[in-house]
Amino acid sequence: MDFRTRFTRTRPYPGDGGNAIDSPRYGEELERQLERDRARVVNCDAIRRLQHGEGGACLASGRTGHRGLSRALEAKQAGRFIVRTLYAKLPDSAASHHLGGLARALESVVEIACLAKNVGRPPFGQAAEEVLRDWFAAQLPRLAPWRHGTASHEALPRRLTADLCRFDSGAQTLRVLTKLLHLNLTYTQTAALMSAAPVAGAGTDERRLGPSAYYLSELSYVDDAQAALALVPERHHPAVYLVEAAEAIARGIADLEEAVARGILDIPSLAAALKGAYAARHHASGDAETEAVINARVFCRHGVRRRWSFGGMVDWPLDRCRREPLSSPDKFFTYFRVGIVQVLVNCAAESFITNLDAIHGGDHGHSLVDDNGPCAALLGALEDVALECQRRDVGALCQARQAKRAVQRVLDAFVPLLTLTRDDFAAVLAGRFEGPEASSLRRRRELLGAWELSAYDNALVKCAHSQSIADWEFYYRCRLIQDIVSGMTEAQVLDAGRVCGSDGERPGRRGEVR
Repeated sequence: MDFRTRFTRTRPYPGDGGNAIDSPRYGEELERQLERDRARVVNCDAIRRLQHGEGGACLASGRTGHRGLSRALEAKQAGRFIVRTLYAKLPDSAASHHLGGLARALESVVEIACLAKNVGRPPFGQAAEEVLRDWFAAQLPRLAPWRHGTASHEALPRRLTADLCRFDSGAQTLRVLTKLLHLNLTYTQTAALMSAAPVAGAGTDERRLGPSAYYLSELSYVDDAQAALALVPERHHPAVYLVEAAEAIARGIADLEEAVARGILDIPSLAAALKGAYAARHHASGDAETEAVINARVFCRHGVRRRWSFGGMVDWPLDRCRREPLSSPDKFFTYFRVGIVQVLVNCAAESFITNLDAIHGGDHGHSLVDDNGPCAALLGALEDVALECQRRDVGALCQARQAKRAVQRVLDAFVPLLTLTRDDFAAVLAGRFEGPEASSLRRRRELLGAWELSAYDNALVKCAHSQSIADWEFYYRCRLIQDIVSGMTEAQVLDAGRVCGSDGERPGRRGEVR
């Protein structure tokens, strides 16, 4: 077992050679290539777009400053902390895995993956994802060209339809970085992004990592990446486990901070709710058992010498705030984050070391923070309270409905482009279409961005000689619309909905601050 096989310098468009792991300068060259990846991601427009997007699932509240970019930075810091803790704990017996010389490389890969993981997230988050899935599921049977006998009647259209109806922000992130922006990242860096959110097992609270998320349009890229990294299909890169743990830690605290800022809970109520949720995770019944569970010293904060209870982690920041009369909720979360993050980071690092063989093979099915019973209950308590706050937030529910309507209006505006034949759509793109609808179609053509159109054109060139060209052209046309909508900011979606309804001036494209 050699972890170096999972870290390659190879890119889709080679520049500096392949992966010579026995070279004396292997580590130096790998770090140099990953530094190039870092520069390309940090400076790309998709990262800047995150500062215009809400970190949550609904319209911006403007109360916490938790935008998409700030959440990405919090996850990035958690990922960095996990990697550094991992190497501080790495035993000498792990030298045979050749993991020791990859410290800087692994840290860079995890940091950049945490930063870029949500660049494919559509405006309004989960609400928009649901609309994109439901809208295409409802519209494709009516719009698909094979309904009119212009395409083959084999199983391929069914496969393409299923792919279009499962919009996933993780798969969209991979598409943005590889096909829209053409960043030409190393396969190592993109493999760290090929993951899906953990899914709950049937009849249990246990969460398992979902399969890698990607679309059919990126299938050949994924095959090349797996070959370059010696990964078995549907297995995860080692960095995926660290990125998922960092995301879970950062998200758990940020969601609670948002709930307090929106006035759903005050700090004392939050503390009580967290203790109740933690006890419920242990199925405690009765006051005595609940008190025992909450005050059980089962968490390691500084090595094995100092142990904490969940009650202690909640009461410590609460007591600090009570002693400072002018303290704000931000002060509580400053202290609260110290204890929670250190405990969960320690858990993730130890779990990684304990399961080195399975993680190298990519078949370790659990999240790193779910391998430890007390830490899984801790993280679950954070998520349970955050979910309950979302259910109680009537304003957020109303905003989510508004967001869904706004996204649907934009999608509806693109229906005329999807009803065109392949030749007519090409004429619209070239500005040669004539007819009574020419003016309306031209306005919709102006909503299509250069990156997305380039990806559409490149895809058609690759499948130009396919016998199913009509099927694939319509698939990539739908993918083009998904790229456009998911690449907008929230303000652009609202603006586009108004413009398409009034046939007025086109909204700003991505990268234009309005």
